[in-house]
Amino acid sequence: MKSTVTLVIFLLFAQSIFAQQAIKIRQDGEQIYTLSYDGFPNNISIDIRLPKTHKGSVQLIIPRSAPGDYGVVFYDHYLSNIKGYDDNDNLIPVTRGEGPRWIIGGTSSNVSHITYEMDLKKMEKEEPSGADASKIRQHYVGLLGYSVFGYVDGYEYTKINLHIKAPDGWPVFTTLRPTVPLIKNKMDLQIDNFDLLSDAQIMMGSALQVKRFDGGPVPLYVAQYAETYSSIDEMGKIGVSSMKLLHQYFGQTPFPYYTVYVEYLKPLDDQHSYNFGMEHLNSYTGFNDVSQAITTPLDSASFIKYQIPVLHHMGHGYIPLRCYGKGYRPFTWEMAPIINTIWFNEGFIWYITTQLLKINADSIFDKRVYEAPDFLKELSMRDLSALASTQYSADFRIGRHIYSRGALMAGELDRLINEKSNHKKSLRDALIYMLNWTKENTRAFTIEELPCLFQKATGVNVNAVFERWMKPVPELKIEN
Repeated sequence: MKSTVTLVIFLLFAQSIFAQQAIKIRQDGEQIYTLSYDGFPNNISIDIRLPKTHKGSVQLIIPRSAPGDYGVVFYDHYLSNIKGYDDNDNLIPVTRGEGPRWIIGGTSSNVSHITYEMDLKKMEKEEPSGADASKIRQHYVGLLGYSVFGYVDGYEYTKINLHIKAPDGWPVFTTLRPTVPLIKNKMDLQIDNFDLLSDAQIMMGSALQVKRFDGGPVPLYVAQYAETYSSIDEMGKIGVSSMKLLHQYFGQTPFPYYTVYVEYLKPLDDQHSYNFGMEHLNSYTGFNDVSQAITTPLDSASFIKYQIPVLHHMGHGYIPLRCYGKGYRPFTWEMAPIINTIWFNEGFIWYITTQLLKINADSIFDKRVYEAPDFLKELSMRDLSALASTQYSADFRIGRHIYSRGALMAGELDRLINEKSNHKKSLRDALIYMLNWTKENTRAFTIEELPCLFQKATGVNVNAVFERWMKPVPELKIEN
């Protein structure tokens, strides 16, 4: 994750009316979020206190999606015991609104703060993917920010003072401000806005392991909860190696520290799936079953096997988290937004991953493109990306097909740029240019802009490649 001062430039992309409202509210002060866990087996508690009393009703929104999730999870189903209070701490009316919204108070209310609970046991039981749920165990709690934190509509860009309260003696760790040795019992920190809070992971408990690793461009932290033995040192080596490779490729490291957060879990039942990962601004979360634990020192082949998901998701810290197409930022928390550049987000990073690890995956990508079901091959890249926006992993035929198309496209661009520039430029130059362009322009790019931006970066006209790969597979007319 970039430093807070720099990141806020990236994240304040609301439409003008909301941006103006956000500036006004930010000037009024800070929200206070208090997250509490008192050791009971199922629930955590959240308290959201507004900067000052709000005249009239407000709406609490619970996210249903997150950047890079490409799907919908109804986290609002796990919220309970929601209450609203006025400035005298008297209860005020709460009614269910539309979608993932609750209406707090009425036209004559003075809203001071809102409290609610999230049932983590129910969440994990009902969400079949281990990557979608926060976890609660006897000596451990692991939280995905977007699965537990809501926001008051209109206050999502207001600064947040976060208080974390854990049971007595429990260590606390967060990707927002990683530190060792671990702080016990409580933690307080300042956050610029809800985007950063929702992106965070928070862990606590005596079963949590955390270790810092140096030797890379920035400090690396490995946070681990394992229901069997797994080597935290081997994971640290993988993380440091991945950061070095990405720094070498992009010529920069856009975060001041990075956390690899992994769980090794005994499956709840046959309906639950594991061994998935998720990218975040300054961290990677890997949710595995215990069969994936690292029990012995890794040989070179095994090292690469375990490195692939870490390097891939760490690469997302560059693309798309800091270089993204329309729809990815600003993010719509109440739904899975339609994004027409998922082939870029996923496929280009898969191509980079295989290049950095010297893996020849072209035959795999070919198979997943040309042997896919006809109903996928007949979609244009734009339509396929729209489909993947909500069903990328729900039906992973979609996910595999779109990232494979994107990876083959990236490979063709790389070869073309290299050839036409007499080996002076490559895809790498275009992607570095795009990273810097996003930082300078603080906005999403459009598909129409990409060929021109790539040409500015490399001096090579890539229009024909872009135009062809936007078409359905039967119209690609390339050699397999």
